[in-house]
Amino acid sequence: MDINPSPCHCEERSDEAIPLKKRIAELEAERRWIPVSEKNPPRPYAMYLTILHSPYEGLQDVVYIVRYSDRWIVPENTANLVVTHWMELPKLPEVS
Repeated sequence: MDINPSPCHCEERSDEAIPLKKRIAELEAERRWIPVSEKNPPRPYAMYLTILHSPYEGLQDVVYIVRYSDRWIVPENTANLVVTHWMELPKLPEVS
């Protein structure tokens, strides 16, 4: 009985994984939550997915809201919540 393991070819697999890891990093960077303390959205009149947080009640919610000029337009029932993070909405799929 032969107990020698088959060749690993680990170096080959590692080289194949480099472009995949790079693409994963690109996608994660596109879809990351951006803290408002780090950066505000680039487009002043657009809709964004946001995390709203209540510093008083410890509540947190994810909603899409509009950024109008330099202000967030939040729904009435979330007026006591503060926007802490945001990300752009994904592009809609094409329907054929």
